[in-house]
Amino acid sequence: MSLQNYIAAGLGPRIVTGIILLAVVFSAWTAGGLPLFLLLLVISCLAQWECYSLFLPHGEVPARLLGIVLGAGLVTLCQFHPEYPASLGLTAAFIVLAIHSLAGWTQEHSLERFRRAAILLGGIVYIPLLLAPALHYSPGEQLFIVLVPALSDIAAYAAGVQFGKHRIWPAVSPKKSTEGAVAGLLAAILAALVAGYLLRGADFSFHEWALLGLFMGIMAQLGDFFESALKRAAHIKDSGKILPGHGGVLDRIDSILFASAAFALARPFLG
Repeated sequence: MSLQNYIAAGLGPRIVTGIILLAVVFSAWTAGGLPLFLLLLVISCLAQWECYSLFLPHGEVPARLLGIVLGAGLVTLCQFHPEYPASLGLTAAFIVLAIHSLAGWTQEHSLERFRRAAILLGGIVYIPLLLAPALHYSPGEQLFIVLVPALSDIAAYAAGVQFGKHRIWPAVSPKKSTEGAVAGLLAAILAALVAGYLLRGADFSFHEWALLGLFMGIMAQLGDFFESALKRAAHIKDSGKILPGHGGVLDRIDSILFASAAFALARPFLG
């Protein structure tokens, strides 16, 4: 295969899918309100489905749908009733799954039923609980929690290709290098400093936003490693095939999930 054909075959679908995704996300972000909520809800449901598919067999479709419905309920609660904490939705999900585990309980299948409930609850904590707080951020903050992990990932990839010689965690992700990880952290810090200046103006604190960028950069990379570990445990390469050239939805948001959690934890301290 010629170089031109290889590029067309390998990068063509990835580029086209990326452009479509960017257009959809940008349109929903600029519209805000209901369109943004619906987009985040769809992303959350699809990512949950992929997450559950890693560990629950095809015969467990009703259980997967139960977890997705509970996750969608949590996101909806955060959108339309922000006065209630997200933990309330998580508490309701836990109670429903506990009842679900007890229904038809037998000694012979007890561990399997509790294992299934733990997987369903874990998927709710992992995806909708980490995504939902962004619904009530300012547009600048929403853009920030997407761009920081994205820029960090781009810098890590570029530095890894050019200078990567030392594998940082080959058992989980054999292609990622220490050099790439360092470049990714530097990019996250720089992105946070620029964002802090634009968002806060005269109230901008250099060291606070530098630490925030470092924290979010570390968490973004941990999110990538975490999802890679999940896929390795399930012996698969991609979480799904819904995005040609990109894999699954969870493959695209793994670092954003952890970076969003880092921002949510640090946000009260930024004023």
